[in-house]
Parts: sequence; C-alpha cells; structure tokens
Amino acid sequence: MARDEADEHAPPRSRRAVAVDADLTSARRAWWVARGVVVAVAAALSTFEASDPDLGFHFATGREVLRTGRIPGHNVLSFTQPGHPWLLHQALPATLLELTRIAGGIGAVIALKTVIVVVLWVVVLAAARRLGASPLAATFATVLATAASAFRFAERPLLFSDLTLALTMLLLAIAKDSARLPDAGRRARLALGGAVLTSTVGCHLHAGALYTYLVLGALAAGAAIEPLRRRIARDEPRGPEGPRAAVALAAVAAASLALATASLAAYHPESLRVLTVPFLLAKDLYAADHLVEYRSPWRFPFEQLWALWILLATTVALVFARARRVHAGVLLSTALFFALTLRYVRVGFDFAIIVAPALAVSATDLLARASVALRARVAPIALAVLAVVAPIERWQHYAPRWRYSERAFPLALFHVVEARGLRGPAFLSDGWAGPWLGFYYPAERAFFDPRLEAYDPSFIVDVYQHVRYAKPGWEAILDQYGVRLVLLKYTTEGERRFQDGKDNLRQALARDPRWALVAFDDLGEIFVRRDSPAAALAIDWVDPDRGVFLGPPARSAPSLVAAWRRADLRSPRLALLGAVALADAGAPREALALVDEALAIYPDEPRLVDYVARLGAP
Repeated sequence: MARDEADEHAPPRSRRAVAVDADLTSARRAWWVARGVVVAVAAALSTFEASDPDLGFHFATGREVLRTGRIPGHNVLSFTQPGHPWLLHQALPATLLELTRIAGGIGAVIALKTVIVVVLWVVVLAAARRLGASPLAATFATVLATAASAFRFAERPLLFSDLTLALTMLLLAIAKDSARLPDAGRRARLALGGAVLTSTVGCHLHAGALYTYLVLGALAAGAAIEPLRRRIARDEPRGPEGPRAAVALAAVAAASLALATASLAAYHPESLRVLTVPFLLAKDLYAADHLVEYRSPWRFPFEQLWALWILLATTVALVFARARRVHAGVLLSTALFFALTLRYVRVGFDFAIIVAPALAVSATDLLARASVALRARVAPIALAVLAVVAPIERWQHYAPRWRYSERAFPLALFHVVEARGLRGPAFLSDGWAGPWLGFYYPAERAFFDPRLEAYDPSFIVDVYQHVRYAKPGWEAILDQYGVRLVLLKYTTEGERRFQDGKDNLRQALARDPRWALVAFDDLGEIFVRRDSPAAALAIDWVDPDRGVFLGPPARSAPSLVAAWRRADLRSPRLALLGAVALADAGAPREALALVDEALAIYPDEPRLVDYVARLGAP
C-alpha cells in the first residue's frame, strides 16, 4: 500500500525518457525478429538429406577411435597403404558424428548438423549487432551469407571449426564494443581471452581452424596500419589501431597456438602438425583435378553458386568500394578470403562468416542515408524475397528429408552386396569409398578414398589412377592387392572430358573374361571375379556405363531378363537394355511387357515413355 502511494506522488517521467524506453523496446523486438529470420533461413537451408559421401569415412574414423580408445597415426582405413602416416585432424568431430549415428541414426546426424549451422549464423548476427549494425542490415547480410555458404552445409567436421571461427569473430567484436563501456579494459581482456580459448578449441576439431589465425593475422596487420588509412582517408576511428592493438591481436594468436600445441600434444600423435593439412591439399594436383571443393568457383555453373556470386559482388560494392570508411583490418581480412574463395570454392563458407558483419555495418551506413521508402519498403521486401527464394532453390537440388541421399550413398548396390554375400578386398570409385567405409569398416577397408592426407601422392597417381583409367597393367595391380570386388560409379561428363572420351576401368572390366558384371542400376555397377560364386549371376556382353552391348544384343537377353526377374536391383537402365535385347531376339511383345513392368515402378520415366512411343504402342 505504501509503495502504491509513493508511486502516486512520484514526479511524472519526462517525454524523452518515455521515448527512449519505447525505442529500446522497439529495438529489442527488431532484434528478436532478426534472430527468428536467421534461425528459420539457416534451418531451412541446412535441413536436407545426407548428401556428402565423405560422411562415411568420418563415421569409420569415429568408429576406430571408439574401438581402440586412441587417435590413429596411420591409415588404418585402407588395405593398400595401412602404414602410411595419417594427419588425422578431425578425430573429435568424427567421433561425435559416429556417436550421434549410433544413438539416433542418420536423422540425428542431420539434426546435429542443422543445430550447428543455426547456432553459427546466430553468432554471426550477434557479431554484426556488436559492431553497430541495424537489425535490418544485419539480418540481410547474415541471410545473404547463409545462402552463399549453403553449398557447404554438409555433415562435416569443418562445421565445428567454422563455429569456433564465428565465436572468435563475435568475441573480437565484443572487445571492440567494450571500448565505450565502463571498465573497458577488463571487458576487452576477457573477450580477447575468450578468443584465445575458442580458437584453441578449433585446433582440436578441424584443420580449418587455420582460417581463424589468418583472420587474426590480417586484423593485427590492419590495426598497425589503421592510423595511416585514417590520415589518408581523413576518416574517423573505425576500431583498434596502433602498435598496442596490433600486439594484442597477435598475442591472441600466439597464446592460442601455444595452448593448442600443449593440449594437442597430450593425446594427438601429430600435435599441431594437423594444421598443415590445408597447405598439403591446396598444392595437391589430384585435389585440384578431382575434388570438387578444391576447384575455383569459376568452374561451376552460375545457378549452382548464385548466392556466393551475389555475396562477392556485394562485398565489392559495400566493402572495397567504401575502403575509405572501412577499418584496415577488415579490408585486409576480407581481401584475403575474397582471393582464397576465388581460388578454392571451399573457402566460401569461411569468407561468408568473416564478411557478413562488415557488410552489415556498411549497409547500416547506407540505409541511414537512404530514403524512408527504401528503408521501410524496398529493403524489407528484398530481405523477404531472399529468405524465401534461397531455401526453395536449395530444396530443388537437395531434398529436405532425414535420410541418406541415394545419389551419394549407393544403398541399392550395397543391398546387393549384403544380400549376395559379396566380400572384398574391394576397389571402389573414390566417391563411394567413404560410404563403403561408413557402412562396413572395420570388416572392409578401402583401396583408396578422398582422405588425400592419408595416402602417398605417388600411390594416388601411379596406382589408384592407373587402375581407374585402365592403363596397361591395371590387372596386375588388382591382382597384387587381392581385389575381389569392384563397385564403380558411371563415368561423369567431367571425367569423360578429362579422359578425352577414352575407355576406362568400366569398359575394361566389361570386356575382361576374368571379371563378371553381376548387378547395375542407374548409378553404377558391380563386378566380381569369375571364380566367385556370385559370378553365376553374370550379366553378359553388356557395358552399362555407356549403355551399349558388346555383341549382338540378343546374346544378352537371357541374363538381362534373369537380372530383372531377380528383382533385387531393378532400374530403368536395366529395363531398357533388357527390352532392346528382347526385341533383337525377336520377342517384341516380351520387350514391351518388360517396359510396362518398369513403368509401373518408375511412372513417367522419360526414357521408358520414349521407348514405348518409338515403338508406336498406345
């Protein structure tokens, strides 16, 4: 009662105070909306079926760590190079991925990936806010960066180190922001100490932690030359500057590296050497030619990386074009990762994390000087369009389902392997070696897989590629390693161009009397040794890779029809080849009946429909 009376006699608050409270409430509401938009977009862009075949060897890596209780220092996943040193730089995330798979299957792994991606971009949004960006500008920059990096949202250990990169950037933003607060020195020291810890943790998760140190180095160099930039541009202070600030940032990197060295040495056989993996892969010629992530973005269709190209163009317009009003450290770090992204598309994810806060700050400055209509209508509409279009476009290529992608994981072929009791040692296309390890290690191991740091470069060129492209002597190599089973993807257009259309292992095996084709679908094919019991199911005189017969089609009709009747691996390709063979054997009705059966399984399959139409059937 006394409190009510006191409130009643209190002087009325000023209109200015009420207005300030209203502004604060409005700002808080705007930032909650911003977080909601970023969470929704990041979740939508990252929730799709597991489509990265490398996930398989991460499972196998985690399985090995759990099985032995230690991090292997040699290539235990391979039967061809088991003693080769292995710079295993992603053991802890791989173990977590395997534990997640054991606990909840592939759906739980996809959920874990989605959570990491969402948290990462919320952290990036928070960094933009700390640097003074407006809610609208920060949301747009973060959503654009999220869309631009979505092509890397796979279930990979790199996500973990990228999260520590985002956290380090946030802590650096907090250190900068603390300059305007009471007890600024203590707050800045705490934030920089946190940056030491987050960057150290990144070293235990993935060699991509190296990018954090590149950023710290660029920011330290930028702080040293920032006074010069300000004088030349006649600009106001934009952040830490001078020798003291440069030394502080360099000290964060040095302290983190020292702490990482000591902590890694406690359990990892290679200690800090794991951070050299990006350098090894960047200069590897096989990686440049065969691994998609090490190619330049110029080698991809625009529609595949449209958001990344928009992000790069926006960076030119809002950061480089406004260099007179951008901190030198931001310019240096942005330019460094801009150049790396143009050389290696995989760096685009890290570039997006680093540049988003800078874009948000620049966009805030521009919007502050823009018209009311632009701020109130055009900018929000552009944000809404981006937030809706990006997930829809993504889902056209990667279905939002909680399962393995059948394009990356040949589950039907693996089912045949299990059902028929096929055993290795096996030679696989490198893109399928990861799934093979993920499903069958330690019972089965790999001839070769894309862990380039675990193989001798000469082995990759002189042994694996020698066999893959069926160079003279390929048979002796398979004999040397006791290979009994071969699973191959079909030749891609890129591979065909790389070989100038020449025959490769697929054609060589189809013609070799010592090997038998026992199964194929629309993704690939399985061969076994002729002395294998499974060879009794051979499909003769057919090259499914090129869709041709190796003799009169009629000779293949019995084995193709038998393969269809077994019903364990039916496909449009099998039905079409079977129909052509039956027609050539003088059985057109049986051919149409086979195609009709296939259309019942694959309705509207254009190849089957076209076959029926060409025969003039109703």
